[in-house]
Amino acid sequence: MVDILCPHCEEEIALDDDASGEFACPYCGGEFEWNVPEPAPKTRKKKVKNTEHNPNGMFSNPIKIVNAVLFVLVFILIQRSYGATYYTVSNEDNNSIRYGLRDYEEHYANGEIYAAYYADEIIYGEVTYESDCMRSDSDIVYCNSLQEYVDFYKGFNRAGAILGLMLWPGLMLSFILLVSKILMFLDEKESMTLGEDWLNRMRAFDYIAPIIISVFLIFGNLMFLLLKPKLELLFYVEALAEMDTGFTAFPFIVMVFALIFAISSIVRVNLETN
Repeated sequence: MVDILCPHCEEEIALDDDASGEFACPYCGGEFEWNVPEPAPKTRKKKVKNTEHNPNGMFSNPIKIVNAVLFVLVFILIQRSYGATYYTVSNEDNNSIRYGLRDYEEHYANGEIYAAYYADEIIYGEVTYESDCMRSDSDIVYCNSLQEYVDFYKGFNRAGAILGLMLWPGLMLSFILLVSKILMFLDEKESMTLGEDWLNRMRAFDYIAPIIISVFLIFGNLMFLLLKPKLELLFYVEALAEMDTGFTAFPFIVMVFALIFAISSIVRVNLETN
């Protein structure tokens, strides 16, 4: 037996030698603890440094390395999309027209270049139509050609607007994902410490964002391919027969890399969660 003093009334209380837990004083009824070990302080589990084998590290296996490289390429392609050429028309005299996201450029064999925005061409065509074709004696053939001219650039403007609408959130998500990856890498290297809640949120975003980005890129470029206007609205059929026309490799490269990026991200998630 061991005799202790009640911390409340200081009366002497007899307890067994191995007694522990909470007790009530028989004199004053006050509760107290005796022989209860203090809990060990909570400490964050030390992370394995990158110099050792770390199965959760950002570059711990080939799939993660490939996925990181693909992310960098996709990020660059998104930025390049705003100034890339998507469709070209050229003839035997080395004259060509290059259609992009919002504008086009006409290149002539003598070195001259003419560039304009689709929206400006639409305004020009509509203003000209109102001034020249709203009279009873207007030239019907000329006015029909002018209307087709407007419809042609409206088609490219519509296709570019949808692609731009997909590129913008894709670019923002890519930038946020890049920052998130840098922060997680610094945490892994113990250059900074992030809370577990923040790390879990970043990991979840790192799993979902690549799929969303890839969907935006594939859908946007696919819609541009489908919504491109018919060249017959602007060029005569006889002239088209002597021209080389077609999409450049750029939109197809973007879609292929976006698809591979999405697949590699799904494989990476399965490796990390299973």
